[in-house]
Amino acid sequence: MTPLAYVFFWLARRFMRVQDMQGWQRWKVLILNALIILALGTMPGLYSKFDDRAEQGLTIINGILQETARATTPETYPIPLLRTDGFSKHHAAAFTLSQSPSAYSTVGVDVTAYYEDGYTLRCTVVLYPGQEPYLSPCKGISP
Repeated sequence: MTPLAYVFFWLARRFMRVQDMQGWQRWKVLILNALIILALGTMPGLYSKFDDRAEQGLTIINGILQETARATTPETYPIPLLRTDGFSKHHAAAFTLSQSPSAYSTVGVDVTAYYEDGYTLRCTVVLYPGQEPYLSPCKGISP
């Protein structure tokens, strides 16, 4: 944290010196300071996003659920959802997704879909590097 504190100290000194400047020179320092502050604020945001596995798992499950919402019969559901308890009643309902590290796999992601009536659907997406994702059968939990 010491280098970051020094950067803030340096910026504060530049802001103090800009009071004695005029014209374009003053604006140049202010604009440069603002750009440095924006860059410093952007770095934590870049590191706070989902990790790649979680993002890929959410994308896969969202795609499967969207595809299933367009299905006309339960026989056309994707394989991980074929025998899921209670899912046929909820296949076209609105849902929200969340993710957590998998309880079953060290390289997996548990993705949970929450439906408005309390029904939840949990799927595990296993993401081995260099291989196609593997989806275990999903589990439906009625309220």
